[in-house]
Amino acid sequence: MALSGFNHRITWTEFRLIAEKPPGEIENAQISCESSNSHLAPSRHGGIVTIAQLDIRIYVDIAKSWVVEGQPSDVLLRHEQGHFDILAIGIREFYNGLLSITASSIQDLQSRMNDLQVAKRKKTKNINDRYDSADQTDHGKNAGTQQLWEARINATKLNPNGILDNLP
Repeated sequence: MALSGFNHRITWTEFRLIAEKPPGEIENAQISCESSNSHLAPSRHGGIVTIAQLDIRIYVDIAKSWVVEGQPSDVLLRHEQGHFDILAIGIREFYNGLLSITASSIQDLQSRMNDLQVAKRKKTKNINDRYDSADQTDHGKNAGTQQLWEARINATKLNPNGILDNLP
């Protein structure tokens, strides 16, 4: 069982360079982070079904990630890394949750997995939205709050039990 990509450090080569912001966008860059599951194998012990094998990979979707020409900077890249790391923390939380699920049938297991996935995606999105909000980092423009978020994100990633609730 494995969770890969958790400690990935992004680079500007993972972003498409665009001439101007897409209509309606206010930021100078946007990262699209994804995860994929493979080798999912349930196991039955008596009347209990659990997950015996699972690999999850976290990665940048280069086709959906972009930065405006002339805008790449170390500060902006650190902000985008924060988005990646928030997703990574959420995926780790999801992964650990999957490994602790018990069910009475394969269908029940699938239902519980889907419920957990919906809940973690919603929570991760809410935290990413809060991270970008005007009263927090303001898309990385508020240097003091950005540094606070970076410190909390890094501490949460380093803690094997760190979860999304540990973030500001």
